[in-house]
Amino acid sequence: MSLRISTRPLARLPLAVAALTFVLAVTSPRIADAQGEPKPVEPKAGESKPAEPKKTASLGWTRLEGAESCTGTRELAEAVEKILQRSVFVSAAQADLSIEGRVEKVKTGSGFKATLSITDKDGKPQGTRELATESTDCHALDDQVSLAVALIVDPDAVLAPPKPPPEEKKEEPPKEQPKEKPKPEKVYIRVPEKPKEEEPDPWRGDVFAGFSLGFGWLPEVSPGAHVGASIDPPWFFPVEVTLKFFTPQTVEAPRDATVLFYSFQGAALGCPVSYAGSVAEIRACGGLEGGFLVGDGEGFDTELQDVSAIRGQLGATVKGRVDFKIVSPLRLGLATGVTVPFFRDEFVFQAPSGKEVLIFQQAPVAGTIDFYAMLAFP
Repeated sequence: MSLRISTRPLARLPLAVAALTFVLAVTSPRIADAQGEPKPVEPKAGESKPAEPKKTASLGWTRLEGAESCTGTRELAEAVEKILQRSVFVSAAQADLSIEGRVEKVKTGSGFKATLSITDKDGKPQGTRELATESTDCHALDDQVSLAVALIVDPDAVLAPPKPPPEEKKEEPPKEQPKEKPKPEKVYIRVPEKPKEEEPDPWRGDVFAGFSLGFGWLPEVSPGAHVGASIDPPWFFPVEVTLKFFTPQTVEAPRDATVLFYSFQGAALGCPVSYAGSVAEIRACGGLEGGFLVGDGEGFDTELQDVSAIRGQLGATVKGRVDFKIVSPLRLGLATGVTVPFFRDEFVFQAPSGKEVLIFQQAPVAGTIDFYAMLAFP
């Protein structure tokens, strides 16, 4: 016997009627045939019909290729028992019915197909049914399959009216508790602290001394020495003064005459740009630098055999310096400066013929490089 039922997901009523008809056909007792088999004994009037034992079943469920996402055996069994509102499934050795099912993807078009095969406890086939859906979602078959299995196991229980929901207990409103008197709140008043007076920045200063190399001050590169000091008031930028002396240089003149040159210089600088770090301090300064250039001549044909000339020097200068912190208050530093003189005197030799020969003239740009040791306070 074979019955095919193809329904859409929402058409449950025709499905239930068809399944009920099939189950009644395969499970109801057969009427005795004409050979004299005894008819079942009907209960006498006034006697109640004895209750039939609830049927049990075993369930086998297979998801074929392409239907792996469909409902599983456990989910299907739980759905059937939820419909029947009792435990249904046992092992195959104890079951009254054996239900074997499978679900697969249809070979042509879209949708899924489920097949259920039923046998009794003696192993006799009781029928086969098919359920199908055109939906691409395999779970569209869940309700159809669970309802069909429930109808096979116990059609009467499926058609029974649902149990009324339990009455909700009315909760009594909570009793009002006596209000407690509010406790007095503590109010804390914060007394503002007197602001700390900021200590004024201290005056700072340093003294330094070291070696120098001069360029353009004398005829050739000249070594020398220098000393200096600076002060750094809290309300103004640092101010620096330096004194320098370059070693003498001799320049030969015509007719075996010579001129000895040497120079004394001083500078006053302001340093508006400065940066003090944990390792070093950097300053950029500018100001004036001036001094005296001395030319001492010998061997000239004059009434005085020795002729001396002192000329003043003055120019604008810029300077940069870096002081490296060694151990307080000791520092080592490097500085370089460039000076543009406002005027440049000439030292010339005048021959008996009246021709003048230039012996030396200061360069248009002069410079110095200083190496020094420093004591910084505080």
